[in-house]
Amino acid sequence: MSPVLIELKANYFDSKNLELIEKTLQKKASSFKIDMDYPVIPMQNHEQELYSYLVRGAIDELQLNQLKASNEVIEVFKDTPIAPFG
Repeated sequence: MSPVLIELKANYFDSKNLELIEKTLQKKASSFKIDMDYPVIPMQNHEQELYSYLVRGAIDELQLNQLKASNEVIEVFKDTPIAPFG
């Protein structure tokens, strides 16, 4: 399972209902598991209007494209570790 960040369209979900978000996304990608310990991050556009949400989860790499094809999903990003270098 690969850790991912998923940008979701704001008008599709209640950001407080993580279980419903997970079940909805599992219809496209059955292996998807949402990280219930990661807070939902609201994203705003240039006019400061709610545009989308970021949620964290894990998915089988083979199902990444299925998740990306979901109408509710704007983008799926691999959640890679960030560390200082040098």
